[in-house]
Amino acid sequence: VGYIVLAEDESTDADITALTEVWQRELLGVLPEYMVPDDFVLMDAIPITPNGKIDRKALPPPNYSQINREGEYVAPRTSNEKLVADIWEEMMGLEKISIFDNFFQLGGRSLVAVRIMARLEQETGKRLPLATLFEHSTIEKLACQLELDAEAITWESLVPIKPQGNKMPLYIVHGAGLNVLLFNALAMNMDDEQPVYGLQARGLNGVDEPLDVMEDIAANYVEEIINHDPVGPYAVAGYSLGGMIAYEMAKQMLALGKDVKMLAMFDTYADQTQRYDSPLKRVVNNTWMFFKQVAYTPVLFVQDPKRTVEYKSREVIRRVKKLLNKVLPGSIKKKEG
Repeated sequence: VGYIVLAEDESTDADITALTEVWQRELLGVLPEYMVPDDFVLMDAIPITPNGKIDRKALPPPNYSQINREGEYVAPRTSNEKLVADIWEEMMGLEKISIFDNFFQLGGRSLVAVRIMARLEQETGKRLPLATLFEHSTIEKLACQLELDAEAITWESLVPIKPQGNKMPLYIVHGAGLNVLLFNALAMNMDDEQPVYGLQARGLNGVDEPLDVMEDIAANYVEEIINHDPVGPYAVAGYSLGGMIAYEMAKQMLALGKDVKMLAMFDTYADQTQRYDSPLKRVVNNTWMFFKQVAYTPVLFVQDPKRTVEYKSREVIRRVKKLLNKVLPGSIKKKEG
């Protein structure tokens, strides 16, 4: 949110929606995208504490009743807004999406975002990062991004998901999908004062060379975090594959003398633990995991029958190939070659 005190000769009756678009365009020319406010509040004066600093607690939230937002349909006004709206409606299966509706509040997910960005690239020739949707999650704001020169579109690994807040920032590393869009729900359910940043893989723009060595990937993310916050302390987390990357990052940060207050890993396999288990324990654990997966299959089927059948079919094929390769070593590769 940006807070504006107008000059004495400027009218306070101006259209805040039109002004917001103008201010955002101008700020994009001098600030990083994540620092450009989504909304603006007009004020007579900025509240100041007795110490002469801005009294942030006294700053009011935006009054969404005074500007067009979710719930009230506003039709596209430009060709780019029309393009984005048509793609959103097609990909999300919705009708008459307002240019101020929020992608995530409409139920947008990472797979839908991938399809939307791929279609936008196909139609315009511009490749936008998936993470663009964090900061530009409406048709209006995403359409503005299409007006930027290709050189102005940034692809940093460090992505601001919820940069506001005065607590120690949390840095979350991507999973095998390489992007961080799925962390939005997690960030939105955290404390209002908890900043959250994601770390997406290098090379998603098709230009930068991807990294494929764990130590190099971790070093790249550590460098971006320290550039963002040279002092610390740091809280690092990782999802799935990202858990192992986060672990390596914490090692490297400690070696640099940095203060790592927290290392969190969720849905991450500790792959080396089973080698120390007895054969019987491994059989018991695998059998228990199998029955848990079977028991949960009906839940997945009710939620999304088509994708569940596709996933289970691929899993059966994978297991059959793995079994055949054990019985007839090298046979699968020879046939596929």
